[in-house]
Amino acid sequence: MAYFKFQLKGILKNKFNYVPVILGLVLILVCLFSNASNYDKTGLRANLMTSIKENKEMSIKQTEELKKDSNTEGEINNLRNDLESTKKRLKQEEDVISYMNSENWQSTYERLLKINAEDKEMFESSKEDYHDVEQAIKKEKMYYQYLKIQDMPYQDPDFPTKGFTFMMWCLSHVLPLIVVISVIYILTHVYSKKFYEQINKSSLFPYSKMKNISQNLLLGIVVGSSLFFIFLFFSLVVSGLIFGFGSSDFPILMYNFSKEEFYYQGLQTLYLPSVTLFLLALVFCILLVYWLNYVLRNQLTALFISLILIVSPMLLIYVIQPMSKIAHLLPTTYLSSLRSTSGMLSSSLNNAQVNLGMGLQIMVISCILMLGLIVGTQFKIKKY
Repeated sequence: MAYFKFQLKGILKNKFNYVPVILGLVLILVCLFSNASNYDKTGLRANLMTSIKENKEMSIKQTEELKKDSNTEGEINNLRNDLESTKKRLKQEEDVISYMNSENWQSTYERLLKINAEDKEMFESSKEDYHDVEQAIKKEKMYYQYLKIQDMPYQDPDFPTKGFTFMMWCLSHVLPLIVVISVIYILTHVYSKKFYEQINKSSLFPYSKMKNISQNLLLGIVVGSSLFFIFLFFSLVVSGLIFGFGSSDFPILMYNFSKEEFYYQGLQTLYLPSVTLFLLALVFCILLVYWLNYVLRNQLTALFISLILIVSPMLLIYVIQPMSKIAHLLPTTYLSSLRSTSGMLSSSLNNAQVNLGMGLQIMVISCILMLGLIVGTQFKIKKY
Protein backbone atom coordinates (compact mmCIF):
# COMPACT_ATOMS: atom_id res chain seq x y z
CA MET A 1 0.00 0.00 0.00
CA ALA A 2 2.99 2.29 0.57
CA TYR A 3 3.93 1.91 -3.10
CA PHE A 4 0.33 2.66 -4.08
CA LYS A 5 0.43 5.90 -2.08
CA PHE A 6 3.80 6.74 -3.63
CA GLN A 7 2.36 6.33 -7.14
CA LEU A 8 -0.71 8.38 -6.26
CA LYS A 9 1.45 11.21 -4.94
CA GLY A 10 3.49 11.06 -8.14
CA ILE A 11 0.34 11.54 -10.20
CA LEU A 12 -0.77 14.50 -8.10
CA LYS A 13 2.64 16.16 -8.28
CA ASN A 14 2.90 15.88 -12.07
CA LYS A 15 1.59 19.20 -13.43
CA PHE A 16 1.00 17.76 -16.90
CA ASN A 17 -1.68 15.45 -15.47
CA TYR A 18 -3.78 18.51 -14.65
CA VAL A 19 -3.91 19.62 -18.30
CA PRO A 20 -6.69 17.22 -19.46
CA VAL A 21 -8.58 17.82 -16.21
CA ILE A 22 -8.53 21.61 -16.64
CA LEU A 23 -9.46 21.31 -20.31
CA GLY A 24 -12.37 19.03 -19.36
CA LEU A 25 -13.65 21.48 -16.74
CA VAL A 26 -13.37 24.36 -19.23
CA LEU A 27 -15.28 22.32 -21.82
CA ILE A 28 -18.09 21.72 -19.32
CA LEU A 29 -18.30 25.47 -18.67
CA VAL A 30 -18.35 26.17 -22.41
CA CYS A 31 -21.19 23.66 -22.86
CA LEU A 32 -23.14 25.22 -19.99
CA PHE A 33 -23.04 28.74 -21.40
CA SER A 34 -23.57 27.40 -24.93
CA ASN A 35 -26.78 25.72 -23.74
CA ALA A 36 -27.90 28.97 -22.12
CA SER A 37 -27.16 30.89 -25.31
CA ASN A 38 -28.93 28.33 -27.50
CA TYR A 39 -32.01 28.41 -25.29
CA ASP A 40 -32.12 32.21 -25.51
CA LYS A 41 -32.03 31.92 -29.31
CA THR A 42 -34.07 28.78 -30.03
CA GLY A 43 -35.83 27.84 -26.78
CA LEU A 44 -39.55 27.92 -26.01
CA ARG A 45 -39.66 31.59 -25.01
CA ALA A 46 -37.62 32.69 -28.03
CA ASN A 47 -39.79 30.66 -30.40
CA LEU A 48 -42.96 32.06 -28.86
CA MET A 49 -41.70 35.65 -29.16
CA THR A 50 -40.78 35.05 -32.81
CA SER A 51 -44.18 33.48 -33.49
CA ILE A 52 -45.99 36.38 -31.75
CA LYS A 53 -44.14 38.88 -33.93
CA GLU A 54 -44.94 36.92 -37.09
CA ASN A 55 -48.61 36.49 -36.13
CA LYS A 56 -48.97 40.22 -35.43
CA GLU A 57 -47.59 40.99 -38.87
CA MET A 58 -49.83 38.34 -40.41
CA SER A 59 -52.85 39.75 -38.60
CA ILE A 60 -52.19 43.25 -39.99
CA LYS A 61 -51.71 41.86 -43.49
CA GLN A 62 -54.90 39.78 -43.32
CA THR A 63 -56.89 42.79 -42.04
CA GLU A 64 -55.67 44.86 -44.98
CA GLU A 65 -56.54 42.08 -47.41
CA LEU A 66 -60.03 41.88 -45.92
CA LYS A 67 -60.67 45.59 -46.64
CA LYS A 68 -60.14 45.20 -50.40
CA ASP A 69 -63.27 45.74 -52.47
CA SER A 70 -62.24 43.21 -55.08
CA ASN A 71 -62.68 40.23 -52.74
CA THR A 72 -65.41 37.74 -53.53
CA GLU A 73 -67.74 36.45 -50.83
CA GLY A 74 -65.79 33.16 -50.64
CA GLU A 75 -62.47 34.97 -50.30
CA ILE A 76 -63.91 37.21 -47.58
CA ASN A 77 -65.06 34.17 -45.58
CA ASN A 78 -61.65 32.50 -45.95
CA LEU A 79 -59.84 35.68 -44.91
CA ARG A 80 -62.08 36.08 -41.86
CA ASN A 81 -61.44 32.49 -40.80
CA ASP A 82 -57.70 32.92 -41.27
CA LEU A 83 -57.75 36.18 -39.32
CA GLU A 84 -59.67 34.59 -36.44
CA SER A 85 -57.21 31.65 -36.35
CA THR A 86 -54.23 34.03 -36.34
CA LYS A 87 -55.68 36.15 -33.53
CA LYS A 88 -56.56 33.05 -31.53
CA ARG A 89 -53.03 31.67 -31.82
CA LEU A 90 -51.59 35.10 -31.02
CA LYS A 91 -53.70 35.31 -27.85
CA GLN A 92 -52.65 31.80 -26.77
CA GLU A 93 -48.96 32.54 -27.25
CA GLU A 94 -49.20 35.85 -25.39
CA ASP A 95 -50.97 34.01 -22.55
CA VAL A 96 -48.14 31.46 -22.37
CA ILE A 97 -45.53 34.22 -22.10
CA SER A 98 -47.60 35.94 -19.41
CA TYR A 99 -48.03 32.73 -17.41
CA MET A 100 -44.31 31.92 -17.72
CA ASN A 101 -43.40 35.38 -16.44
CA SER A 102 -45.66 34.92 -13.41
CA GLU A 103 -44.47 31.28 -12.96
CA ASN A 104 -48.01 29.98 -13.25
CA TRP A 105 -46.89 26.64 -14.64
CA GLN A 106 -50.22 24.82 -14.57
CA SER A 107 -51.80 27.45 -16.81
CA THR A 108 -48.65 27.55 -18.95
CA TYR A 109 -48.85 23.85 -19.73
CA GLU A 110 -52.62 23.97 -20.30
CA ARG A 111 -52.12 26.60 -23.01
CA LEU A 112 -49.16 24.75 -24.50
CA LEU A 113 -51.16 21.53 -24.64
CA LYS A 114 -53.98 23.36 -26.46
CA ILE A 115 -51.48 24.73 -28.97
CA ASN A 116 -50.02 21.23 -29.35
CA ALA A 117 -53.50 19.76 -29.97
CA GLU A 118 -54.17 22.38 -32.66
CA ASP A 119 -50.82 21.67 -34.28
CA LYS A 120 -51.64 17.94 -34.33
CA GLU A 121 -55.07 18.62 -35.85
CA MET A 122 -53.53 20.89 -38.49
CA PHE A 123 -50.88 18.28 -39.31
CA GLU A 124 -53.46 15.49 -39.64
CA SER A 125 -55.73 17.62 -41.84
CA SER A 126 -52.82 18.37 -44.19
CA LYS A 127 -52.63 14.62 -44.98
CA GLU A 128 -48.86 14.84 -45.25
CA ASP A 129 -46.84 11.87 -44.05
CA TYR A 130 -43.94 13.37 -42.10
CA HIS A 131 -43.07 10.83 -39.42
CA ASP A 132 -40.50 13.08 -37.73
CA VAL A 133 -43.02 15.93 -37.38
CA GLU A 134 -45.63 13.57 -35.96
CA GLN A 135 -43.11 12.17 -33.44
CA ALA A 136 -42.03 15.69 -32.43
CA ILE A 137 -45.65 16.68 -31.71
CA LYS A 138 -46.17 13.51 -29.62
CA LYS A 139 -42.96 14.04 -27.63
CA GLU A 140 -43.88 17.66 -26.99
CA LYS A 141 -47.33 16.62 -25.72
CA MET A 142 -45.89 13.96 -23.37
CA TYR A 143 -43.32 16.42 -22.06
CA TYR A 144 -45.90 19.09 -21.21
CA GLN A 145 -48.22 16.50 -19.66
CA TYR A 146 -45.44 15.18 -17.39
CA LEU A 147 -44.47 18.69 -16.30
CA LYS A 148 -48.12 19.59 -15.69
CA ILE A 149 -48.75 16.52 -13.53
CA GLN A 150 -45.56 17.07 -11.51
CA ASP A 151 -46.11 20.87 -11.45
CA MET A 152 -42.48 21.55 -12.42
CA PRO A 153 -41.02 24.78 -13.82
CA TYR A 154 -40.22 24.59 -17.52
CA GLN A 155 -36.74 23.61 -18.68
CA ASP A 156 -35.58 23.13 -22.23
CA PRO A 157 -35.12 19.36 -22.84
CA ASP A 158 -32.47 19.92 -25.53
CA PHE A 159 -30.39 22.66 -23.87
CA PRO A 160 -30.65 22.22 -20.08
CA THR A 161 -28.80 24.60 -17.79
CA LYS A 162 -30.02 23.72 -14.29
CA GLY A 163 -27.98 21.50 -11.97
CA PHE A 164 -29.42 17.98 -12.19
CA THR A 165 -30.56 18.11 -15.80
CA PHE A 166 -27.28 19.64 -16.99
CA MET A 167 -25.30 17.00 -15.06
CA MET A 168 -27.17 14.20 -16.83
CA TRP A 169 -26.85 16.04 -20.15
CA CYS A 170 -23.07 16.08 -19.60
CA LEU A 171 -23.12 12.36 -18.74
CA SER A 172 -24.84 11.74 -22.06
CA HIS A 173 -22.96 14.12 -24.36
CA VAL A 174 -19.65 15.25 -22.84
CA LEU A 175 -18.30 13.06 -20.04
CA PRO A 176 -17.73 9.85 -22.04
CA LEU A 177 -15.10 11.58 -24.17
CA ILE A 178 -13.41 13.87 -21.65
CA VAL A 179 -13.22 11.21 -18.91
CA VAL A 180 -11.85 8.53 -21.24
CA ILE A 181 -9.28 10.81 -22.90
CA SER A 182 -8.13 12.13 -19.51
CA VAL A 183 -7.81 8.60 -18.10
CA ILE A 184 -5.91 7.34 -21.14
CA TYR A 185 -3.51 10.30 -21.03
CA ILE A 186 -2.76 10.09 -17.30
CA LEU A 187 -2.58 6.29 -16.96
CA THR A 188 -0.48 5.83 -20.10
CA HIS A 189 2.08 8.17 -18.59
CA VAL A 190 1.95 6.34 -15.23
CA TYR A 191 2.09 2.79 -16.61
CA SER A 192 4.75 3.51 -19.25
CA LYS A 193 7.11 4.88 -16.58
CA LYS A 194 7.38 1.35 -15.17
CA PHE A 195 9.48 0.28 -18.17
CA TYR A 196 13.06 1.13 -18.98
CA GLU A 197 14.43 -0.20 -22.28
CA GLN A 198 11.67 -2.84 -22.44
CA ILE A 199 12.38 -4.00 -18.86
CA ASN A 200 9.60 -3.92 -16.27
CA LYS A 201 11.14 -2.11 -13.29
CA SER A 202 8.29 -3.11 -10.97
CA SER A 203 9.29 -6.78 -11.40
CA LEU A 204 12.34 -5.96 -9.28
CA PHE A 205 10.17 -5.06 -6.28
CA PRO A 206 10.02 -7.59 -3.41
CA TYR A 207 6.41 -8.69 -3.88
CA SER A 208 4.43 -11.03 -6.12
CA LYS A 209 3.25 -10.32 -9.65
CA MET A 210 -0.38 -10.59 -8.56
CA LYS A 211 0.16 -7.90 -5.95
CA ASN A 212 1.91 -5.78 -8.56
CA ILE A 213 -1.02 -6.21 -10.96
CA SER A 214 -3.64 -5.51 -8.30
CA GLN A 215 -1.91 -2.34 -7.08
CA ASN A 216 -1.50 -0.97 -10.61
CA LEU A 217 -5.11 -1.70 -11.54
CA LEU A 218 -6.39 -0.31 -8.23
CA LEU A 219 -4.43 2.86 -8.93
CA GLY A 220 -6.05 3.12 -12.36
CA ILE A 221 -9.55 2.55 -10.99
CA VAL A 222 -9.04 5.15 -8.24
CA VAL A 223 -7.75 7.71 -10.77
CA GLY A 224 -10.47 6.94 -13.32
CA SER A 225 -13.40 6.98 -10.89
CA SER A 226 -12.05 10.13 -9.20
CA LEU A 227 -11.86 11.96 -12.52
CA PHE A 228 -15.38 10.83 -13.40
CA PHE A 229 -16.90 12.08 -10.15
CA ILE A 230 -14.90 15.32 -10.30
CA PHE A 231 -16.31 16.11 -13.76
CA LEU A 232 -19.80 14.89 -12.83
CA PHE A 233 -20.14 16.90 -9.61
CA PHE A 234 -18.45 19.94 -11.14
CA SER A 235 -21.16 20.01 -13.83
CA LEU A 236 -23.83 19.73 -11.12
CA VAL A 237 -22.39 22.36 -8.76
CA VAL A 238 -21.36 25.02 -11.27
CA SER A 239 -24.66 24.89 -13.18
CA GLY A 240 -26.61 24.77 -9.91
CA LEU A 241 -24.86 27.81 -8.48
CA ILE A 242 -25.33 29.84 -11.68
CA PHE A 243 -28.78 28.78 -12.91
CA GLY A 244 -30.25 26.86 -9.97
CA PHE A 245 -30.31 23.12 -9.29
CA GLY A 246 -33.85 22.42 -10.52
CA SER A 247 -35.64 19.17 -9.77
CA SER A 248 -33.69 15.96 -9.21
CA ASP A 249 -36.55 14.01 -10.81
CA PHE A 250 -36.97 16.05 -14.00
CA PRO A 251 -38.29 14.05 -16.99
CA ILE A 252 -35.89 12.49 -19.49
CA LEU A 253 -36.86 11.01 -22.85
CA MET A 254 -36.87 7.20 -22.94
CA TYR A 255 -37.41 4.69 -25.73
CA ASN A 256 -39.02 1.25 -25.55
CA PHE A 257 -37.70 -0.67 -28.56
CA SER A 258 -40.15 -3.58 -28.29
CA LYS A 259 -43.15 -1.23 -28.34
CA GLU A 260 -41.41 1.27 -30.65
CA GLU A 261 -42.56 4.20 -28.56
CA PHE A 262 -41.03 7.16 -26.75
CA TYR A 263 -42.01 8.18 -23.23
CA TYR A 264 -40.76 10.37 -20.37
CA GLN A 265 -39.48 9.15 -17.02
CA GLY A 266 -38.00 10.84 -13.95
CA LEU A 267 -34.23 11.25 -13.75
CA GLN A 268 -34.01 9.60 -10.32
CA THR A 269 -34.60 6.15 -11.80
CA LEU A 270 -31.51 6.53 -14.04
CA TYR A 271 -28.85 7.87 -11.66
CA LEU A 272 -27.66 4.56 -10.22
CA PRO A 273 -27.87 2.31 -13.33
CA SER A 274 -26.26 4.83 -15.69
CA VAL A 275 -23.40 5.65 -13.29
CA THR A 276 -22.83 1.94 -12.53
CA LEU A 277 -22.72 1.06 -16.23
CA PHE A 278 -20.31 3.92 -16.95
CA LEU A 279 -17.95 2.89 -14.15
CA LEU A 280 -17.90 -0.70 -15.41
CA ALA A 281 -17.10 0.53 -18.92
CA LEU A 282 -14.39 2.75 -17.45
CA VAL A 283 -12.85 -0.21 -15.60
CA PHE A 284 -12.66 -2.08 -18.92
CA CYS A 285 -10.87 0.89 -20.50
CA ILE A 286 -8.39 1.01 -17.60
CA LEU A 287 -7.67 -2.73 -17.97
CA LEU A 288 -7.12 -2.28 -21.70
CA VAL A 289 -4.79 0.70 -21.22
CA TYR A 290 -2.76 -1.24 -18.65
CA TRP A 291 -2.45 -4.29 -20.92
CA LEU A 292 -1.43 -2.20 -23.95
CA ASN A 293 1.23 -0.41 -21.94
CA TYR A 294 2.56 -3.71 -20.62
CA VAL A 295 2.74 -5.29 -24.08
CA LEU A 296 3.94 -2.26 -26.09
CA ARG A 297 6.18 -0.64 -23.46
CA ASN A 298 6.24 2.63 -25.37
CA GLN A 299 4.32 5.65 -24.15
CA LEU A 300 3.40 7.29 -27.48
CA THR A 301 2.50 3.99 -29.17
CA ALA A 302 0.36 2.88 -26.22
CA LEU A 303 -1.35 6.30 -26.09
CA PHE A 304 -2.13 6.27 -29.81
CA ILE A 305 -3.45 2.70 -29.92
CA SER A 306 -5.47 3.20 -26.72
CA LEU A 307 -7.20 6.22 -28.24
CA ILE A 308 -7.94 4.29 -31.45
CA LEU A 309 -9.30 1.19 -29.70
CA ILE A 310 -11.43 3.06 -27.15
CA VAL A 311 -12.50 6.39 -28.66
CA SER A 312 -12.94 5.35 -32.31
CA PRO A 313 -15.65 2.68 -31.72
CA MET A 314 -17.62 5.18 -29.59
CA LEU A 315 -17.92 7.46 -32.62
CA LEU A 316 -17.93 4.99 -35.53
CA ILE A 317 -21.01 3.05 -34.36
CA TYR A 318 -23.06 6.07 -35.46
CA VAL A 319 -21.65 6.26 -38.99
CA ILE A 320 -20.67 2.71 -40.00
CA GLN A 321 -23.72 0.47 -40.44
CA PRO A 322 -22.03 -2.91 -39.75
CA MET A 323 -20.66 -1.56 -36.47
CA SER A 324 -24.09 -0.38 -35.33
CA LYS A 325 -25.37 -3.93 -35.77
CA ILE A 326 -22.74 -5.32 -33.37
CA ALA A 327 -22.64 -2.26 -31.09
CA HIS A 328 -24.21 -4.24 -28.24
CA LEU A 329 -21.11 -6.48 -28.18
CA LEU A 330 -18.60 -3.61 -28.01
CA PRO A 331 -17.66 -2.64 -24.43
CA THR A 332 -16.94 0.97 -25.44
CA THR A 333 -20.58 1.38 -26.52
CA TYR A 334 -21.60 1.46 -22.87
CA LEU A 335 -19.48 4.50 -22.09
CA SER A 336 -22.63 6.21 -23.42
CA SER A 337 -24.28 4.78 -20.34
CA LEU A 338 -27.20 7.17 -20.00
CA ARG A 339 -28.22 6.77 -23.65
CA SER A 340 -27.88 2.99 -23.29
CA THR A 341 -29.97 2.92 -20.12
CA SER A 342 -32.69 5.22 -21.47
CA GLY A 343 -33.00 3.28 -24.73
CA MET A 344 -32.13 6.32 -26.87
CA LEU A 345 -28.95 4.65 -28.14
CA SER A 346 -30.90 1.59 -29.29
CA SER A 347 -33.24 3.95 -31.16
CA SER A 348 -30.35 5.82 -32.82
CA LEU A 349 -28.56 2.60 -33.85
CA ASN A 350 -31.74 0.64 -34.57
CA ASN A 351 -30.34 -2.13 -32.37
CA ALA A 352 -32.71 -3.50 -29.74
CA GLN A 353 -29.93 -5.31 -27.88
CA VAL A 354 -28.22 -2.10 -26.74
CA ASN A 355 -29.76 -1.80 -23.28
CA LEU A 356 -28.88 -1.83 -19.58
CA GLY A 357 -29.16 -5.59 -19.11
CA MET A 358 -26.96 -6.42 -22.09
CA GLY A 359 -24.54 -3.67 -21.08
CA LEU A 360 -24.02 -5.09 -17.58
CA GLN A 361 -23.44 -8.60 -18.98
CA ILE A 362 -20.99 -7.44 -21.65
CA MET A 363 -19.05 -5.27 -19.21
CA VAL A 364 -18.68 -8.00 -16.57
CA ILE A 365 -17.59 -10.56 -19.18
CA SER A 366 -15.23 -8.08 -20.88
CA CYS A 367 -13.59 -7.08 -17.60
CA ILE A 368 -13.07 -10.72 -16.60
CA LEU A 369 -11.58 -11.55 -20.02
CA MET A 370 -9.28 -8.50 -19.91
CA LEU A 371 -8.16 -9.41 -16.38
CA GLY A 372 -7.40 -12.95 -17.54
CA LEU A 373 -5.47 -11.57 -20.52
CA ILE A 374 -3.41 -9.31 -18.25
CA VAL A 375 -2.56 -12.13 -15.84
CA GLY A 376 -1.79 -14.53 -18.69
CA THR A 377 0.44 -12.00 -20.42
CA GLN A 378 2.46 -11.24 -17.30
CA PHE A 379 2.91 -14.86 -16.25
CA LYS A 380 3.29 -16.60 -19.61
CA ILE A 381 4.38 -14.17 -22.33
CA LYS A 382 6.23 -11.17 -20.85
CA LYS A 383 8.18 -12.18 -17.77
CA TYR A 384 10.16 -8.96 -17.43
